Amino acid sequence: MQDAINTILGIMSCFPEIYKIGIVDKDNIIVYYSDTEFKEKSFTNAIELLEWCENNLKVA
Repeated sequence: MQDAINTILGIMSCFPEIYKIGIVDKDNIIVYYSDTEFKEKSFTNAIELLEWCENNLKVA
């Protein structure tokens, strides 16, 4: 679990548009982000989250 938390914290530090990440259960991660408006998106694992961030958000 600590490895997953460290991965998620690393993702948050790379993408300043992310203002919050919630872990609902073991198969549901929600990222809250803002480009011009507040949005949210769900993922089933940190790998999907990272891939989406790399393709859709600006790197710090």
